Amino acid sequence: MFSRLLGNLKTDVKQMLAVPHYWISYAFSAGRAFAPVSIDMELTFRCNLKCKICPQELYKDKQKAAGQSTSLPRQAEEISLTDIRAVVNDAAQMGVKIITLTGGEPFLRKDILDIISHIKTKGIGCNILTNGMLINPKIAAELVSAEVDTITFSMDGPEEIHDQVRGVKGSYAKVCHSIEAIQKQKQIQGKNKPYLGLNCTISSLNQHKFSQLVDTAKRYNLGAVNYAFLFFTQQAAIDKTQQLIPLKQAKPEDQVLPDYLKQIDPVVLQSEIDKCYAKAADVSVNFNPPLKQSELNRYFFDDDYSYCNKCFLPWYSSRINPYGDVYPCSIDFKVGNIHQHSFSQLWNSENYIRFRTILKEKGLFPKCLKCCVLTTKLWNYLP
Repeated sequence: MFSRLLGNLKTDVKQMLAVPHYWISYAFSAGRAFAPVSIDMELTFRCNLKCKICPQELYKDKQKAAGQSTSLPRQAEEISLTDIRAVVNDAAQMGVKIITLTGGEPFLRKDILDIISHIKTKGIGCNILTNGMLINPKIAAELVSAEVDTITFSMDGPEEIHDQVRGVKGSYAKVCHSIEAIQKQKQIQGKNKPYLGLNCTISSLNQHKFSQLVDTAKRYNLGAVNYAFLFFTQQAAIDKTQQLIPLKQAKPEDQVLPDYLKQIDPVVLQSEIDKCYAKAADVSVNFNPPLKQSELNRYFFDDDYSYCNKCFLPWYSSRINPYGDVYPCSIDFKVGNIHQHSFSQLWNSENYIRFRTILKEKGLFPKCLKCCVLTTKLWNYLP
């Protein structure tokens, strides 16, 4: 247990040292920030799976149940390759280090390889988050040739669990085939990139078998398994946040999840966590946040509990949705749109400054208490 806590502390310090300047602007710049280190680009909200834990799927289900149109997907309104290249050029001039491509499912964009190529041409690191369903041998070869830095595959457990959570039979096998295709191309081309890993969201659906993902990672020679505890909020928290900042839907999601997804057993959960660490000799295992056993019950059943008491993310990272809306994180606060202003103009715009100022004053917004970026207790101690 001591070695595990020491490892978490080392990770916290390493993360802080990687972007030490964010605290300087947080403390002294009245809502302004130095250039971001990273940008998450949501290339599309379209997806080829129907995940039971996905807030976007839950949103669509509730809209349909109410007899309302989901208005999804809006493929015709997605930002063009030209727009994306302009954002990348702007980001490169600002000194952005990493662009993460996500979705929805980013490989539903037919121009994703062109997007990757432009990012790499500008000297920016390129990470991809994917469900792995659309990577065939040809695409795998091009991803390796382009030297994508990291590809992280969503996986929820062993085959029967994964397919159940993802809502599509055979999805586990397809992810494995995609991983195999990339690893084969790395050998053929003699390259170390992309670095491959797994992402797993822990909920009641997979709480009893998620440790088996470490075995999967070993089988396919993957570097890491990253576990995130389920993100959720309550309508009361959303209403309180709305009183502090104007929430405008930047991403069509319902983050008030069904109670059954949160019905975890802390004893079972801790047992699986222990198994993960016990198996982790050749694989990096990360829990976000790294909850102790005494915190597991509070995380899932205490609506007022949060691992951290303040957030610094909007001082060094940002998001852009498929329609060009810029927003600080997964909260529904629209800063502006790249069709009206460049990303660099929006980064320290009046709206962004206002958001950061209020966030600093409050520490956290009420709806953010379970956010997956709140992973380091060092943030609690930074003034």
